[in-house]
Amino acid sequence: MKPVKQQATRFEGRAGMRVFGSVVTSLVLLPFAAPLAAQELTPRQIAARARPAVVLVTALSDGEEIGQGSGFVVSADGRLVTNRHVIEGAKSLRVTLAGGEVYERVFLVSEDANRDLAILRIPANGLARLRFGDDSRAEMGDPVYVMGNPRGLEGTFTDGLVSAKRTIDGTELIQISAPISPGSSGGPVLNA
Repeated sequence: MKPVKQQATRFEGRAGMRVFGSVVTSLVLLPFAAPLAAQELTPRQIAARARPAVVLVTALSDGEEIGQGSGFVVSADGRLVTNRHVIEGAKSLRVTLAGGEVYERVFLVSEDANRDLAILRIPANGLARLRFGDDSRAEMGDPVYVMGNPRGLEGTFTDGLVSAKRTIDGTELIQISAPISPGSSGGPVLNA
């Protein structure tokens, strides 16, 4: 991954986002998130392990909701990942954890417009997390699972296959067949 601009300031909206349109719904823009154990897990076990780490990200402007998406915790100290387009145009953010805890203080740590990624931080500790797996090992036909919040329906879990590996505008992407509806952007793609 290319280095990205580092920040540790309160979230501020960003302009000029390149949205990939229908590509966002068919190409994974996040690396595979791997389960915490090395053994093969069933879909039920994957969903149970992933759910506590998946969050709802709400974009706000002047206190009004302008969009929602998903994200997932990558460190117990409150760092999480989402798609950059989920937070585009927002003046502030709200992060809701799977357990219902709501965080209004959300900080933008880093962003990468080319990969449509944003790293956020909330003031929390001891959070359930997912760790990144080795997406170079993904092959066409491998089963994958997606968890997110389509249309605000929190903790939705779907499955599909790796359809292809592609390079678009110099960025390597994994194309999957698992449905990613509006509101699921930013959620993890998982494997067993």
